[in-house]
Amino acid sequence: PQNIKLVVIADYGKGAMTQEVVTELRTLCHARSIPIFVDCRPDAIAMYQGVTLLKPNMREALGMLEHSVHPGLGWTGNPGQMCEVACSEIRNDTKAQLVVVTNGPYGCCYTDPDDEGRVHGFDAIGPSGKDVVKDICGAGDTTMAALAVGYMEGMGFSQSVLFAMHCAGLVVQFHGVHPAVRD
Repeated sequence: PQNIKLVVIADYGKGAMTQEVVTELRTLCHARSIPIFVDCRPDAIAMYQGVTLLKPNMREALGMLEHSVHPGLGWTGNPGQMCEVACSEIRNDTKAQLVVVTNGPYGCCYTDPDDEGRVHGFDAIGPSGKDVVKDICGAGDTTMAALAVGYMEGMGFSQSVLFAMHCAGLVVQFHGVHPAVRD
């Protein structure tokens, strides 16, 4: 596996990713300095301690933090603030190097390795509203794929997140799963 540069895991809870599989994969990847990007369900978060990147959506992030007590996690009327707190808390709880929390029409927030791990955010990119957003199916997978592309192409992390937001903004404009295609 000398030519493997990145491992991306989308754990939908179907049984393929067991603790044993993840432990072995993490050991192999860490020995070879191969980053691991993960999108997992909240109840599996303990298996992914110390991975390179975690990418939950806001609902999943709150599920991952259901036992956390933080005033910023209660509904304050400010979805951006709640997203930032969730992002920071997930990073602290999991020791993931990078965390991106997608937040639907509010964009996303992420831990910025180029700014001492501080949490930053991007607004949703592209047209919005019920007349333009046709279907959100595949938006999370598109975000993860775009983050991986950004990493593999050597983009800075903030640039990769911005690229991912652009891609997700494209795919939601179509009914059904639709690819984001470069022009």
